[in-house]
Amino acid sequence: MNLRARRREVLFASARLQLERDQWMRQTQSLRTRVAAHREWWILSSGLAGGLIAGLLPLHGFRRAGRLASRTLSFVLRSPLIALLFASAATKSDPAKPDPPP
Repeated sequence: MNLRARRREVLFASARLQLERDQWMRQTQSLRTRVAAHREWWILSSGLAGGLIAGLLPLHGFRRAGRLASRTLSFVLRSPLIALLFASAATKSDPAKPDPPP
């Protein structure tokens, strides 16, 4: 495919995109004017709806997942290998100390 064909495809795609965008703007004009007229109401009502939905969610599963994550992290941090990993990372990242010869 040569350069002219690619440019023609790009121009065709951008014209189609602009046409779709204009059509979308025309179709959503009434909704956008309603939302713009009552912006505060939409913000408050969406916050209320989000709070109600969050209040109705079962918390047992989230507590169980948090407990599992905290136990896993605690197990990893109590491992004797973690001190070695931190020590090796600290010595490798210190640019003032040159690496020892092999």
